[in-house]
Amino acid sequence: MKKRKNILALLMTGIMSISIMLTGCGNNGQSSQDSKEGSSSSEEANNSADSGSGEEDNTLVIALQSNSFITDYEDNRLTDYYEEKLGIRIEFILLPSDGSELQTKLSLMTSSGEELPDILLTAALKSEAILQYGQDDVFLPVQDYLNNADIMPNFNAIPDAERTEMLDSGTMADGNIYSFASSQENPWNLSPYRYYINKAWLDRLGLPIPTSLEELKEVLIAFRDKDPNGNGIQDEIPVYGMQSGTYGQNILMAFMNSFIFCNDPVFSLNEAGTEVIPVCTTESWKQGLLWMSELYQEGLMAPGIFTDDSTQFKAVLNAEPNVVGLVCMGSYGNWTDTVNNVNFKDMEMIEPFTGPEGICYTPYTQYLSDQVMYIFKDSDKVDMAIKFADENYDPHTGLIARYGTEEEHWTTDPAQLDGLTNSYIEAGLYDEVTMALLNNIWSVNNNVTWHDYAPRYISLKDICTLADITTGREYDRENPYNLMADNLKFYNDKHPEYTLPDLKYTVDETEAILDAKTNIPVYIAKSMAEFITGARDLETGWEQYLNELDSMGLQAWLSAAQSAYERTGQYAEAQK
Repeated sequence: MKKRKNILALLMTGIMSISIMLTGCGNNGQSSQDSKEGSSSSEEANNSADSGSGEEDNTLVIALQSNSFITDYEDNRLTDYYEEKLGIRIEFILLPSDGSELQTKLSLMTSSGEELPDILLTAALKSEAILQYGQDDVFLPVQDYLNNADIMPNFNAIPDAERTEMLDSGTMADGNIYSFASSQENPWNLSPYRYYINKAWLDRLGLPIPTSLEELKEVLIAFRDKDPNGNGIQDEIPVYGMQSGTYGQNILMAFMNSFIFCNDPVFSLNEAGTEVIPVCTTESWKQGLLWMSELYQEGLMAPGIFTDDSTQFKAVLNAEPNVVGLVCMGSYGNWTDTVNNVNFKDMEMIEPFTGPEGICYTPYTQYLSDQVMYIFKDSDKVDMAIKFADENYDPHTGLIARYGTEEEHWTTDPAQLDGLTNSYIEAGLYDEVTMALLNNIWSVNNNVTWHDYAPRYISLKDICTLADITTGREYDRENPYNLMADNLKFYNDKHPEYTLPDLKYTVDETEAILDAKTNIPVYIAKSMAEFITGARDLETGWEQYLNELDSMGLQAWLSAAQSAYERTGQYAEAQK
């Protein structure tokens, strides 16, 4: 493999005071000497390009969000693959792995007046930032390339529904697309609010799995009173979760979906899919709070739900003996050494609960592609950058970029796939394995991939017909890693026809609602905790709560949200 010199990661000549201030948090471990060498290398490259040699410059400069698992981007198999396949040379500007630090460094890069790279690869930018960079002529609009099958044949070979979603998710409020998307739909991540109940306790007490909130409350009372863990101490926690959790741990939101559908505590859609509604102000929301308050007052809901952090959350789940009766979360990895964890063996994933009005939903994260690649508008390598983008949509390249080297890390060889299975196939959801993961390098230090920072399309079928044989174990129904099919059956259809998509606000809208977007979710979470614990009376405090939301700008945010929603293809579809 070839060795190349880095280009200086910051391109910040002339603003040394800012560079020094940022050195501790964002230079990827480079010393000042490394930076000097990078500057020298950059100058040499420029001098060479200006030397009048007449040689075609085939170098593509990529600013890339770095990842700690990747040991080398220059001496890297994926880098070599791109260079050999496309006949190009790649030089890197390595940006911080932390999203906030990356955005700070990107802002400095684009405002410094220095020459920018050709491409930016990162998943850290939100739609508001993408739009701003686009309207400031930093990013190039790319919709004309994406919609041209002659220029981007691989992208246009993606099935219509998925390609349309990728285009829609990248379309900003001004109608332009400034990014190339990565689409790797995974049903496990679409519905992360998964309930796990202590089946060992149910069996010990002779109780069936509850399916409604009414049945659940009776079970929770038994968990509280009948010493199901058998230690003679009333230390059982009937209901546990973590309100501050970001991946399914917030059991309050899971419970609320037995009263009204909501992905977040602020907005949802009406049943017809035409109107944005403030779900946090509805009577159904109030009834959900009332039911949870009753659980709390009766000692069925742990106070730690409102205060515990991730470390405390995991400590409770792994306590000996097991003290948790019901919990909600996205990752079973919260149980240490899950496969062998005795507490996890007590638990069983179950379906969402039906509420008093017959509602049985779960927070459902509507699938959205990630925006991961941008072309800087001043680049003189646009054609090369477009070619690079489309190469990543080649199915074979996508697998190499995601999983590593074929036949070493993964295979589609029928002889090696013979006899393999997975949970989706065992559940009858798919017919056969189409690929096997031989060596999983996702969480291992390597110089094989770029850790997924590139455009891509991998189909849902590709994900669901993958057999992971890296453990060396044959398929085992009791292995927690085979819960994916249960999740698909139990959760992925528990949502209305229309769910609120990611809303793209204009610059003016973003400025107008900035305070509301920042403060209202915090206030709602605080109010939920107060109403449920009784620190604030629900009946006498409800009107004040509504008035406070309005004073914080809820109605202005609602108006902007409705306007943003009406610009989406989903709204047009719902209007038909």
